[in-house]
Amino acid sequence: MDIKQLEDLILQARKAYYNLDPIMSDSEYDALIDKLNSLNPKSDNITQVGYPIDRSVGGWKKQKHKIMMGSLNKVNLESEFVDWVGINSHSDLLITHKLDGSSLELVYFGGKLKSCVTRGDGIVGEDITPNGALIPTIPKTISYDGDLFVRGEVVIYKQTFNDIYGSQYSNPRNAANGKMKNYHDPSGCKHLTFVAYTIMGIDGVNYENQVFETLKGLGFVIPDYHVGDVKSVIEWHNKCMENRDSIPYMIDGTVIRINNMQVQRDMGDKNMRPVGQIAWKPESKSKTTEIVDVEWNVGSTGRITPVAIVKPVEIDGVTITRVSLHNIKMFKSLQLKKSDIVIVTRRNDVIPYLTKPQMEVQ
Repeated sequence: MDIKQLEDLILQARKAYYNLDPIMSDSEYDALIDKLNSLNPKSDNITQVGYPIDRSVGGWKKQKHKIMMGSLNKVNLESEFVDWVGINSHSDLLITHKLDGSSLELVYFGGKLKSCVTRGDGIVGEDITPNGALIPTIPKTISYDGDLFVRGEVVIYKQTFNDIYGSQYSNPRNAANGKMKNYHDPSGCKHLTFVAYTIMGIDGVNYENQVFETLKGLGFVIPDYHVGDVKSVIEWHNKCMENRDSIPYMIDGTVIRINNMQVQRDMGDKNMRPVGQIAWKPESKSKTTEIVDVEWNVGSTGRITPVAIVKPVEIDGVTITRVSLHNIKMFKSLQLKKSDIVIVTRRNDVIPYLTKPQMEVQ
């Protein structure tokens, strides 16, 4: 698979992800991005945010954002996080959950909810205000008379997902996005939760922890957060990852921000990603590599098992060069050829498993 094919596959995956029909897991997508970054770090596919609205889905009108709804650069390792802190030379940090939901911008004029706009491509989203107004944790009025802009994430709590939507959707994120944007039946919005983490429009809010407390005071649900130096932030992140099963909603890491917002503004952003913020995601259990050959092993019972020989790839400190394809049926379905790009995953952190990204026929 050449760079153009890899870029096309990433674009297809991004389109599917933002239009409720994902074709691969998050870790597989991250593995493709990492591979593209190693081959062509200047590719637009690496820096693109969100995906342009698909007009064939739903019936919502477009709306330009008041707050740029960009994305975040990410790190996977503690050493990478420490390097990021060192480059930016600031140790007063705020860390919070990286919620795995659907981004939403709320606009308030004169204390009243004016609009609810989805992320879209980060510049233009969909105005889903009638549905957003039905989400119980989105205040219809707030005790602030000026213009106010709030960004947060719409999620479904794990328990609600398991009780109601587990048989209908593959994961809570898809369920939240599907119910939030359902143009014909908004009844599912009553099961959603809006969790706020950014605010614009209030004077005197100069630090990120003040943002969270202001949001809480206005009646919004906020995620847990911690303010501290590098060491305490690392400890909070590690504890969060260890205990994430007990968090009521899905997260896929943490977000660290320089606490001083003026410093953040001075640092600016690059490719719609603020320099003064970083996402710290667990190291991917998936990596891309290439097919070298396929061997055929014959067991003591006479059973034949195909084994893919791949270029060495390290996952969780383990170097993988061989991956069982289990049976001839799986081998035929993958249609492997020498030099094919494949994704290797350590399922349950132990057994290597191989998948091959499939290109759609255009």
